[in-house]
Amino acid sequence: AVSAGGVPRRAHVAGRDSFPLRRVQPGGWSQSRYQRAAMEAWHQNAGDVTAATVQLADRVGADVVVVAGDVRATGMIAAQMPERWQDLVVRTDAGSRAGGADQTMLDDLTVQTIAEVADQRITAALDRFGVQEDVGAGLDAVVSALQRNQVDTMLIVDDPSANGELWIGPEPTEIAVDPGQLSAMSVDDPQRVRADAALVRALVGTDAALTVLGADEAPELTDGVGAVLRYVDEGTPGRGNG
Repeated sequence: AVSAGGVPRRAHVAGRDSFPLRRVQPGGWSQSRYQRAAMEAWHQNAGDVTAATVQLADRVGADVVVVAGDVRATGMIAAQMPERWQDLVVRTDAGSRAGGADQTMLDDLTVQTIAEVADQRITAALDRFGVQEDVGAGLDAVVSALQRNQVDTMLIVDDPSANGELWIGPEPTEIAVDPGQLSAMSVDDPQRVRADAALVRALVGTDAALTVLGADEAPELTDGVGAVLRYVDEGTPGRGNG
């Protein structure tokens, strides 16, 4: 299990049954018994692997669960995954333990799957932002929305050259484009900090999400920043009232 910026977590599962895991062909009256024993062992071991997978997925809040290996085994594991993970499972025979299996194929598939999920999230966030039309666009609007705990997801264009600054107070919602705004909010000693640091601090403090965009993904985004809002009311900046 891997999370952004986190240390990878691992779980090792040892099979509980000593019966042969290959469906043997011993012949005679015992053949069906061996076949049933082998299949039962497969199901039991798949259940153990599924339990370990779910535990890891829950710990990191997984967005993707990649299950690799023998097609029968991955099918058993996927079938036993709880409903909340079913839509996030991607199955592949890449990286199986067969002779000559290439781990690179599994790594490439995992990276590709994660990229697809990221693209879907970006598209969804931009669609939600577009529906708002006249609110949440530009630095002033985002700062105002953060002051009111209105931001659900902030959109920001990745710009390494950005060097803007904002003013903050002790509380996450105490953020402003000039110190006078914070003085009006009874903040005694406003601090000037990098704008990106101030914005992320406010997002974390108000339990809001962040979506980072490439310059080509939102070329017309005012100031390179916008916000998908949790709610819009008459006091929301941009609704014909400045």
